[in-house]
Amino acid sequence: MTAEQRARELAQFFGISETDALAKLNLGFGYHHTEVTADWNRANPQTDEEILEWYRTTDSYIWELSAYHEDVNFAYMKMIGGISESLRVKGVNRVLCLGDGIGDLTLSLACDGLAATYHDLAGSRTSRFALERLNYHLGREWGKFGMNMTTGWNPFNYSVNDKYDAIVSLDYLEHLTRPDLWMRQIYAALNPNGWALLQNAFAIGSGPDGSIPCHLARNDKYETEYGPLMLEIGFVQEGTSNWWRK
Repeated sequence: MTAEQRARELAQFFGISETDALAKLNLGFGYHHTEVTADWNRANPQTDEEILEWYRTTDSYIWELSAYHEDVNFAYMKMIGGISESLRVKGVNRVLCLGDGIGDLTLSLACDGLAATYHDLAGSRTSRFALERLNYHLGREWGKFGMNMTTGWNPFNYSVNDKYDAIVSLDYLEHLTRPDLWMRQIYAALNPNGWALLQNAFAIGSGPDGSIPCHLARNDKYETEYGPLMLEIGFVQEGTSNWWRK
């Protein structure tokens, strides 16, 4: 997807011209990353509910993620192309894209023929933007794509008939109030021998004085506790990678 195509989507969502959207997008990831931090600090959320409300209402994340995914230096789109290939090699079909933000992971996997389900915070501006994008890109050719939304801090909902061959979560758990509950829910929602790809950024820029204050400081402990907890839950790690098998 080109910068111009992303700008067109942003323009339609925010009701601005494509020229203005492209100019703002081209300010780059660094600018928009700073804007996310400034937005968080202005809101200064303290309670769990205040943090959740910030995620529901912020627009800054939409711009930051769009710039991040567009930036060739981060090679995000190339990375998720590699994830798609790895999933196919592992014989995976049904995938939950956990905390997928603006929806590029879901879109990429679906276009590669996998049964991808989008997940993020229901009612948030970010998920609304993602769902509009997915409806446009996938609605005509693929029909209704899967959605599995959370309405709060509780882990995503699933039933005995709602299992996945793989769950992919990229830089998501460090934002949550109880990552341990989500790790256990990920395990429960996988089919036997299912795969979890969990890329985390615990203790990176966290805390009120950090560069990424929405990385909750209370989760810094998982920098060391994450691996042992995954093993305790029942996962088996593939080498030293971010891939874990049920």
